[in-house]
Amino acid sequence: MPYEFNSSDLDASMLYMEKQFTSCAVTNRKYEWEAMQYMCGAIQYGGKITQELDRELFGTYTYLWIREEIFNPSFQFNQQSLDFNYVIPDFPDHQSYIQYIGSMPQSDNPLMFGLNSNADLTAALSASKNLLQVLVDTQPSDAGGAGAKSPEQVVKDMIENDFLKLLPDDFKMVEVVDRITAMTNRKLNAPNGMEIPLNIFLFQEIQRFQRILQIVRSAMKNMCLAIDGQIIMSPELVGGIKLMFDLRVPQPWLYDPSGAEISWLNPTLSGWLGSMVNREYQLRTWLMKDRPVSFWLTGFFNPQGFLTSVRQEICRAHKADKWALDAMVMKSIVAPPKNTLIADDARIEGKQIPEPAEGVWIHGLYLEGAAWHKAGGYLEDMKGKDLFYSFPNITISADCPSANQGPGARNKQG
Repeated sequence: MPYEFNSSDLDASMLYMEKQFTSCAVTNRKYEWEAMQYMCGAIQYGGKITQELDRELFGTYTYLWIREEIFNPSFQFNQQSLDFNYVIPDFPDHQSYIQYIGSMPQSDNPLMFGLNSNADLTAALSASKNLLQVLVDTQPSDAGGAGAKSPEQVVKDMIENDFLKLLPDDFKMVEVVDRITAMTNRKLNAPNGMEIPLNIFLFQEIQRFQRILQIVRSAMKNMCLAIDGQIIMSPELVGGIKLMFDLRVPQPWLYDPSGAEISWLNPTLSGWLGSMVNREYQLRTWLMKDRPVSFWLTGFFNPQGFLTSVRQEICRAHKADKWALDAMVMKSIVAPPKNTLIADDARIEGKQIPEPAEGVWIHGLYLEGAAWHKAGGYLEDMKGKDLFYSFPNITISADCPSANQGPGARNKQG
């Protein structure tokens, strides 16, 4: 996470370390490295850190760079050889130090901090995005000249000619309930489809999707009516029209009045609407046909709920083995290269492949800052300028170690 570090954090750390060095030198004591590590990494800078992994990273930096070994002639701050190796020089005069500092590169290599070389690209993209965002927010939105359409008219044309036609049809909840009630599962003997965990999850996902669909459709129609002067132009509609004119997503589509996230996040309006179409396709196909060959996990409102439902179904399938839901452990197996099922697109139909003996296939996950070595089955550094890596399909299942180690399991093994 980005934090508001500033020069005062650096000044405070330098002042503390200067006092520590001076005090230890005057009293002929050993340097208190652990105290300096704690004050700089956990107090001066660490006081602003909220994420535990970030705190661990800062602790690693202070351990590597604030210790006795930095005075060794062979010590360098970078862990691998770079174009410029950072060391503590030993010169007899002040001017030589100034010249050495002036020879340092203007921008530090990401490898200096143990980061991938793509970190520079990520930082540049973030800065460019923020700059463009400011330009979009501050540019005038009036008509360009005589005969040009106003921003309101442009938005009205986009809604009526494109966006309203793009929105999927509403789910009829009565038909949804009837359809899910009739759905069965060969692994579970349930007289009613609404008693199957994944079917209940599907019903809940459709309910949440229908709510978002109603919000979007109602907002678009109200914008058109307000632009025509048939209803009052509220501040909420004004803000929505401005965002849509900039091809951004209106805030009420993303968050409820309390600020809680109610839908998926996307920086562009076209990307957000495209995701809506793909999500609806997965839900409607599952409802009207059968379970997908592979589930688009990131296309759900509640991915954790989906994984819990999978675990519940496996637990019920092992009812005779007396598996306890609380004792079950989730398992995941990455598909080998030759068994990769489908691409990360909810619209692509799966091939005729067998479903897992237990659990489900999932797809739609990406790695950021790392890649997956398909042949070896392990994480590796990103290569080239790719910032994201499309992860292979994964089999999600569960096991109950306590049941496998019980008396019944021992008898079966015997």
